[in-house]
Amino acid sequence: MRPIAFFDSGIGGLSVLAAAKELLPGERFVYYGDNGRAPYGERTAVEIFDYTVECVLELMHLDIKALVLACNTATSVTVETLRSRLEIPVISMEPAIKPAFAMRKKGRVAVMATPATLDQPRFLNLLQRFDPKRSALLLPCSDLVGLIEEGDFEAPKIEACIEEVFTPHVGAAIDAVVLGCTHFVLVEETVQRVCQSLFPGAKTVHGNEGTVRHLAHVLGQRGLLGEGAGEGGVEFYSSGDANRLRDIFLRIAGAKTRT
Repeated sequence: MRPIAFFDSGIGGLSVLAAAKELLPGERFVYYGDNGRAPYGERTAVEIFDYTVECVLELMHLDIKALVLACNTATSVTVETLRSRLEIPVISMEPAIKPAFAMRKKGRVAVMATPATLDQPRFLNLLQRFDPKRSALLLPCSDLVGLIEEGDFEAPKIEACIEEVFTPHVGAAIDAVVLGCTHFVLVEETVQRVCQSLFPGAKTVHGNEGTVRHLAHVLGQRGLLGEGAGEGGVEFYSSGDANRLRDIFLRIAGAKTRT
């Protein structure tokens, strides 16, 4: 059975993979984290493009049947090119702007994302569709991805970093907080706790489940859904320290690994 590949700059895409394992238990998966060059969020568009394409070409050698760009930053820079060049389905990761604005009452929508994501035309065009008045609060999170990559999601410095992002905006009415990076989903409880203390009633939203549902839909349309019984497992590849990352991978995605 051909596998479905997930790519991310680091461990963030594991949050998407975990959702895929629940919805598609009969599939085989491979995951590639470019941890050795993470985070991507402050790299140039050229670097992000080159690194992503290099890693995707590695995955193509594994005879994958679909590719999930489980990285908002990589999606924003490379998805159109990859779709034009690859014959397999390429599933993008988009910030959950539409559901966030559907949740909004009278307050604002805040978007946590990497600087690279927030600067890309793809994101700005998406935002324009649902926020033509540009009322959203855009929050570039330069340091948070690197802290999450360390693997201790309960570390006090992660909560302190999140507080530093939001504290300057105390007093604003915020209804929804978009987790515009798959890494941030790994610390969603901490983000929610900080936001509740500063902006009572604010709720977090992300695109993981929607992305996985779209993946399942596309596979079904193309006759590519697996028929396994959950024994397929996951193979894990990384450009970083495989021994350290194996423990993180097992904790998040809980499956067989191969590095």
